[in-house]
Amino acid sequence: MFSHSALLWFFPLLVLAVLIHLINLHRHKRIRWAAMEFLLLSYKRSRTRILLQQILLLLLRLAALAALILMFADPKVSGTFAGWFGEKAAHYIILLDDSFSMNDRDTALSTATVFDEGINTIRKIIAGKNSGMVTIITSSNKSGVHNVPLNTDGHQTLENVLSKMQVSNLSTEPETLLAEGTELVRRNPPHYKPAVFFLSDFRRRNWQQPQLFLKHIESIRQLGGEVRMIRLSDTPHRNLTVETLELAGGIHAAEVEMLLDANVANWSNEAAENVSAEVYVDGQLQLQQMIPKIPAGGKTQPPLRLPIRLSKNKPDVPHQIELRLEPDALPDDNRRFLALQVPDAVNVLLVSVKPNSKTDSQNESQYVRSALSPPGIKSGVRTRIEEPEFLLQPDALSGVQAVFMLDVPALESAAVKALEQFVNGGGGLVFFTGSKGNIGFIRSELYKNGGGLFPVSPIDERELLPDLLSNVPDMKIAEHPVFRLFNETESPLLTNVKIEKYLAADIPADGAANGVAVLATLRNGAPLVLEKKFGKGRTITFLTSASPDWNNWGRGNPGYVVVMLELAAYLTQNTLTGNVSEDNTQTQESVSGLNVEPSEGDIRLADVTEIADILRTIHQPLENVRSFQAESVFRVRRSVSDWLLAAVVLLLIGETFLAGRLVN
Repeated sequence: MFSHSALLWFFPLLVLAVLIHLINLHRHKRIRWAAMEFLLLSYKRSRTRILLQQILLLLLRLAALAALILMFADPKVSGTFAGWFGEKAAHYIILLDDSFSMNDRDTALSTATVFDEGINTIRKIIAGKNSGMVTIITSSNKSGVHNVPLNTDGHQTLENVLSKMQVSNLSTEPETLLAEGTELVRRNPPHYKPAVFFLSDFRRRNWQQPQLFLKHIESIRQLGGEVRMIRLSDTPHRNLTVETLELAGGIHAAEVEMLLDANVANWSNEAAENVSAEVYVDGQLQLQQMIPKIPAGGKTQPPLRLPIRLSKNKPDVPHQIELRLEPDALPDDNRRFLALQVPDAVNVLLVSVKPNSKTDSQNESQYVRSALSPPGIKSGVRTRIEEPEFLLQPDALSGVQAVFMLDVPALESAAVKALEQFVNGGGGLVFFTGSKGNIGFIRSELYKNGGGLFPVSPIDERELLPDLLSNVPDMKIAEHPVFRLFNETESPLLTNVKIEKYLAADIPADGAANGVAVLATLRNGAPLVLEKKFGKGRTITFLTSASPDWNNWGRGNPGYVVVMLELAAYLTQNTLTGNVSEDNTQTQESVSGLNVEPSEGDIRLADVTEIADILRTIHQPLENVRSFQAESVFRVRRSVSDWLLAAVVLLLIGETFLAGRLVN
């Protein structure tokens, strides 16, 4: 093997050297001289010796020229011959992809995993090697084993390591493994020749931008190493993946039906039909549902919706929820776990003033309470009605997840401060305005030039005149979790709502910058429902009443009940988020599980021809594990250019000495 094989084309110059030598032999003039007879007699006696010297001189010149050409061509030898020239021992640097997709297997044949193929390939690489050393690292463990000598003890150490290696549940990019291999070659001991073996499943998703692969391979070569790219998988398999499992919107409490949303992806070229999905709660099957069809290369649309019901929590022991599909090539990603710790009920405080007269016995708080926690029905919401003075008590808001301020005329400064601290810490607050409201108080103590809890500066009470000529609804909603169950234009639950009065307000130009968003407007374009972020919490403001004072919404419209429940659910999300987890911490009474990275479920193989063409641009072959031969494993090749330089010098010295003798 030569580094510069093109220089071998200079070998025909050896013929020119022969011609020059022969010409030199015949360039002398013949001069007759009396003493020549004596010299001719002497020449005849030494002719054989001179001829041999001439031939030897020619050979020395040819050998010097040939050695010079070979030296510049930089020949390398391997195996037994390399040892004659001081061969370096090999440093086998093995980079093994252990991302979760390497757990792929053919379930119909019960074959070994792709990762097992990688382990067996490593055994082939080091089998029968009694010199050099080995370094093995994986995608998830850069520590691995380093510089293990290939002697009897070293082989045993490597076998112990290989027998314990397992696929990780991580998603890693293979080029990061090659980058680590580049660093290992850079730090390679000087007396060892690095040989890098990259073992992976070569999935399609990892080869979208192959430039990094090529860059690292070139870097390894420039540092004096060689690279072997070995593909461990060549058979595509069908695989389904539970990508997400999470709580849907709504009230999250014990003994109340809750909804789970799940996305299931189909990583194959064929649609999956009639897929069985099972939901287990604390190890017990609670729901079985059939997924009619998941398109090839797609996912469930809309997400799979699964109703569950949880019992009351044991102290500090979350419920373990598991969604399980039929096993396939990657069985572990057919399961997903969710740890839930829900309260017995969501605590909502309703703040309102007492009715003014016997005719006003059904005030705002009664309407809201009937919607949130109707008698005899378990809604998951626990309500408490208090007057504004209650907020002045120490720890008045302790244990409360949301507060509804229902047409409250005014509050003490201490009460306003208590509400600000509550919302700033993550609580939820709802304002409903009405005829009892004090515009001056709202503007000065709640709005505070945009720095308070109220989202806008109120102007005055206004009437919304009836529209007798068109069927435009009085309320137009935006897309928001509070209105998630309504259609913007077609839901009769909202089109039947009639707004008679509202609180007109100015929306500042920088409202969005201050965390203010409009969730609903009136048909005249005036804002009706607004949201404002405040610290870690948020406020929702209705610029109309909660009772049928300024509207007809609370008079038997089921949409009123839905919105009140969605308000309570939305505003309590911050306080309940910490009770929902996918980290699946195991407890003695929990279903143990570990969620894998969903993207690793995409086990579709990259096109082998495409990869080979990419690697061919840098003259890097792609090998298949099926055709991998241990005998063809990288052998260190030693350059002999230094020896050839020494040979050129010695040959030239010999040629000079011999030429001088012939002249004399």
